[in-house]
Amino acid sequence: MGNKGIGAKKSKLGYWNNEEATKNAITSDGYFKTGDVGHQDKDRNFYITDRMKELIKWNGFQVAPAELEGLLLDLPLEVPKSQAGKILRRLLKGKAEEESKNEKRKAKL
Repeated sequence: MGNKGIGAKKSKLGYWNNEEATKNAITSDGYFKTGDVGHQDKDRNFYITDRMKELIKWNGFQVAPAELEGLLLDLPLEVPKSQAGKILRRLLKGKAEEESKNEKRKAKL
């Protein structure tokens, strides 16, 4: 599992008219960081499972949208669009509280 990069001998990768973004996106060995998260299996097939660039940053936590989508899809009800943001904030708050509790438990050990 990790951030995927792409490269080719005869390619120019980067962002149009944005040198700073290009500089941050190219590794020292010339690979373009796609922002995709995934893994490769034993047969060398790649599986993209999420996007790093779409992570939601909240109270020092980075949460993948797919994780939140999974939580929302598991809810046995429909969420009106006007309430989606409130539900998302509650899910994030619950996740942060749970992670904080886990850290406190680890510290006690």
